[in-house]
Amino acid sequence: MISIKGMKKLEEHCVLHGITIQSLMESAGKQVASIIRKTYDPKKVLVVAYHGNNGGDGFVAARYLMKRAVVHVAFLGKREKCGKEARINLKRLPKIVRVFKKIPILNSYDVIVDAVFGTGIHGSIKQPIASAIKAMNAAKAKRVSIDVPSGYDPDTGKKANVAIHPDMIIALHDIKKGLMKFRKKTVVLDIGIR
Repeated sequence: MISIKGMKKLEEHCVLHGITIQSLMESAGKQVASIIRKTYDPKKVLVVAYHGNNGGDGFVAARYLMKRAVVHVAFLGKREKCGKEARINLKRLPKIVRVFKKIPILNSYDVIVDAVFGTGIHGSIKQPIASAIKAMNAAKAKRVSIDVPSGYDPDTGKKANVAIHPDMIIALHDIKKGLMKFRKKTVVLDIGIR
């Protein structure tokens, strides 16, 4: 189990030793896609993403998932607000991947990937994200959260005004200390952080 402060220190250590955030993101997204394929073998996937590195992980996962499934991306943010690595991975999405600016009708998806908020969530969730999370929770599709279910504080486990109800959490490096109540739903990935 790890805190957000501990995770940030490990990421900084990686960067100091020549491991880029981009390579960590690539590793994370590729492995997330592999776990989703092995667990659910989906035919149609929606990745819901926002500006940060969690969104970047989702964009990478979308790229790998499209090899065996129809993949759509609902990017709920603005490109200019993306971090450098997330922006690079958004641009790398092939033209075949449809990118929506809002949540589409969800009844045709087998899996919804929650790549909205990761370790950087603060305070209550505002619109249009709050409505998107409610729609994702109401869908029949399996909900897979990358690292942290959007709406939960990863250090305390405190739930915001709205939060994803995950079927699975794919934790990057280690389960976050506030999310131990989800440990039975969590798969931990080694993404190369040392």
